[in-house]
Amino acid sequence: MPSLSDTIYEAWRVTFNTTFPLFYSDIATNNGETLHFDNGCIVVCNHPCTLMDPLHLAVNSNRSIHFVVNASLYVHPVSRKFFQTMYSIPIERQEDAKNRGAKKVDNKNSFSVCSNFLNNNGSIFMAPQGGSYMERRVRKLKTGAARIALAAASEKKFDTNLTILPVGLNYSDPRYFRSTILVNSGEHIRIADFKEAYERDAFGAAQLITKEIAKQFEQLMIDTIDEEEDSFVRKIETLYASEEKRSLIDDFNLSKVIISQGREQKKNNPSSFQEFEKNVTTYFDNIDTAKLTDKTIQLAANNSTPSSFISILKIILGFPFFLYGAINSMIPAFVAKSIAHKLSSIKEYIGTYKFVFGFFGFPFFYAIQSWLVYHFTGSGWLTLVYFLSLIPLGLFAWRYGVFAKGFSNQQKLRSLARSKKDTAEQLVNSRNELIHKLNKLGYPNINLKQVPQSV
Repeated sequence: MPSLSDTIYEAWRVTFNTTFPLFYSDIATNNGETLHFDNGCIVVCNHPCTLMDPLHLAVNSNRSIHFVVNASLYVHPVSRKFFQTMYSIPIERQEDAKNRGAKKVDNKNSFSVCSNFLNNNGSIFMAPQGGSYMERRVRKLKTGAARIALAAASEKKFDTNLTILPVGLNYSDPRYFRSTILVNSGEHIRIADFKEAYERDAFGAAQLITKEIAKQFEQLMIDTIDEEEDSFVRKIETLYASEEKRSLIDDFNLSKVIISQGREQKKNNPSSFQEFEKNVTTYFDNIDTAKLTDKTIQLAANNSTPSSFISILKIILGFPFFLYGAINSMIPAFVAKSIAHKLSSIKEYIGTYKFVFGFFGFPFFYAIQSWLVYHFTGSGWLTLVYFLSLIPLGLFAWRYGVFAKGFSNQQKLRSLARSKKDTAEQLVNSRNELIHKLNKLGYPNINLKQVPQSV
């Protein structure tokens, strides 16, 4: 018979499987079969969005994954009981040791718990970067996961099928509702293969494994050198995203090509690349100043801006449904957003807080609203129809808002073309010049259409 913890874990897994598609607009898993295993395993990943990261791994794996968490979460008896129930193992950091008045970190007991658990085919989540960072790059990794794996394997004299599985989590922007995530699973690293290295030098073996994890991370993540490169790459990604919608896996592969091609051009043709980089920055600065988007300029550049009549008709016909969805979802959405920003100014935590408070807030307010409908109408059928309409029309309201904003941008460009025709045409021509330069520099080809005579 399943334990209480197992039952709770499976209930949460089913719940998150249901709610994630509501919070994210697109979720994809690449090489997901490696997340299904029956051996002892430490699953390691980058950590851009605190609590959300291990939840994505738990949902995609066939195993009940235990989570290594900060020991500070075990200080209060209530939180300690919660995290013990939720498959967590505390690991002490230097600041945790200071808080208890000690000079040194003491993780002997935690490491022993991990070793015993892994040797009984358990699975553990760890974040070897040592903290939560939203930046798109591989930071220096800590050796804790490798040392725990080697300690567990040594207890069985390396007669073990224990592995470490690196996973890359690639969010479009975890802070926002209806963002996207690609779970990029790597290949298992067999700890038994490091037996000889461990016998020669235990810490050296841990470093070797950590280097292998970092090597896989570089392939599984968008790995930019610094904020300057990342900013440039994001701009190029935007140019491609405006041209056509791709799968998350194709988008990821495209981003890797953009990074490698940019570095090659910077090395081989530094002056030409510097000029191109400057032109890209200028173009995006100009559309920001005009309060437009690249998608708006792309539609004009390709003579494919939707008919104003059709757009206005859609806005008029959809407005009652938008109003219904917006009004009924306004309170929980506002509460979740407000609490998230009030609780933390740290960007890595905002997405988690929004999801958590939305996860509990929307059902709570929807239940109250449904009760009020029943209280004032006395109709069970009407209340049921009302309740079932809340989620789909709430999502419709969000999509309607995106469509209306796009239409507003198109009208801004038309207005700019009437008042400052040269400025509007310069934006369109600048974008086409960038696309032409992208193709010339060897980036993935974008079909360049005829530059329109007027916007």
